[in-house]
Amino acid sequence: MKKSQITLGATYAMLVSGAIVPVRIVGLHRLGGWIGENRITEREVRVRSAQRCRYEMEWHDGQWRRKQIPAHTPVVASMRREPEFLNGEECTRCQRVRCACGV
Repeated sequence: MKKSQITLGATYAMLVSGAIVPVRIVGLHRLGGWIGENRITEREVRVRSAQRCRYEMEWHDGQWRRKQIPAHTPVVASMRREPEFLNGEECTRCQRVRCACGV
């Protein structure tokens, strides 16, 4: 994962002592990285980089599972922004007759 994807209070799967366990991010560490809590042993874990986080987890039906991410909605032609040209008038942004900015 990337640093921008880590949120405080979320639980991520991490490799700790040779086992993949759920770790909840508690706060920021003063020397960089985060402070986490191992959800199995309830011990403190230092997370130095976001690369240790594999995926987000959630508690579901009495066990830890990978968090389900909503399915990606495809972009259909009606959702795309098409440039509009009114009788060959110039664009207000780039002062061109035929532009791609669509303003």
